[in-house]
Amino acid sequence: MNLTQLNYLLVIEKKKNLTAAADELYISQPSLSQFLSKTETELGFSIFKRVKNQMFPTFAGQKYLECARHILSTYKETMTELTDYSENNYGELVIGLTIERSSLSLHKIYAQFHQNFPNIHLQCYENNPHELFKMTLSGEIDLFFSSSAQKSPDYFYQPLISTRLLLCINKHHPVLSNTDFLDENNHANLNLLSNFPCIMFRKGTQIRKTTDDLLQKAAIKSPILLETYSTQTICNFINEMNLYTFIFDMHIRPMENLLYFNISLEFYSTLCAITRKGQYINNAMQYFIDISKQIFIKELEENRCHIYNNQSD
Repeated sequence: MNLTQLNYLLVIEKKKNLTAAADELYISQPSLSQFLSKTETELGFSIFKRVKNQMFPTFAGQKYLECARHILSTYKETMTELTDYSENNYGELVIGLTIERSSLSLHKIYAQFHQNFPNIHLQCYENNPHELFKMTLSGEIDLFFSSSAQKSPDYFYQPLISTRLLLCINKHHPVLSNTDFLDENNHANLNLLSNFPCIMFRKGTQIRKTTDDLLQKAAIKSPILLETYSTQTICNFINEMNLYTFIFDMHIRPMENLLYFNISLEFYSTLCAITRKGQYINNAMQYFIDISKQIFIKELEENRCHIYNNQSD
């Protein structure tokens, strides 16, 4: 069995369905079914058991798939390391980003990366951090960028930038007319926000966890009109309605009716480049991380400059 066929089995395991697996592998469902049947016949045991419309590994299948993962991981690690010994640096780099970080930064990062590593094929998976963690651990991606308050021993973290939580609010919001809204340090008085409606990121995201900690500490109780994963959606709503939210300064959006304010309670998050523990980081990977850090720092500086000019006006 070759490496491609081992990957077929792992995709079946991930998708739990032959049709879905065939779609991801860009082969026909009958061809994949025939491959699986032939493989199980040659091995003398079933790799998967069928339960209704889903497929789950048998006990023997689990052992076989663990072996397949180890073989593919070893091969990938070896090829990644060998990239450093190749003058032309041929190979592939698979990264993970959130959809919004990808849309904001990837084109800038790739432009510089491609100049120095033109023969490295880049693949990008856009997903939520929870899925990107799992994909990194399984070896599906080489590295991804995320903020994480709790660090797992299964991963290696390279800190890139530290971002601060801000108040984002519509400039016509009635609370802004209160003379006590800003203290002597130009920090927003969060107590005045109680009972005003807000819009929040969905639970399960790092920013929502940080925001919930802030609201609890500040004893703020506000009705939540909408929850979403999208920063752009949140900013669009606040731009049109008298709402507020809390947002990290690396994610702000300059819009006509949006104001951003520092808060006295300091909540920070560190954006990291995250790889699997013990994974070899070759020259191309490290260069991609270094360039990403430079881009993220520049974006953060531009955002903070916008906040300063915004408040000065």
